[in-house]
Amino acid sequence: MVYARLRLLCAVALLALSGCAIIGPEISAPVASKRAAAPEPDPVVSPDVRQAYQAALSAIRAGQYKEARQAYEQALVMDPGYAPAQLNLG
Repeated sequence: MVYARLRLLCAVALLALSGCAIIGPEISAPVASKRAAAPEPDPVVSPDVRQAYQAALSAIRAGQYKEARQAYEQALVMDPGYAPAQLNLG
């Protein structure tokens, strides 16, 4: 009897940890994930700003930090409120 209760308790714990909710004697479907969707690109940002930002990212990957800084600053001249460039400049 104790062994059966222990098995039931372990099964319930495993279900709870796996994201399933228990409703009465039945087991419901897994709970839907509450992750946020990937952000959509901002349609207001001009292609020139995005191009400057991408150039800065490429320069960072190549180890060209001075060029990256200039590209970030160029993006901010075109759009002073462009947060990704502001964040990467620090």
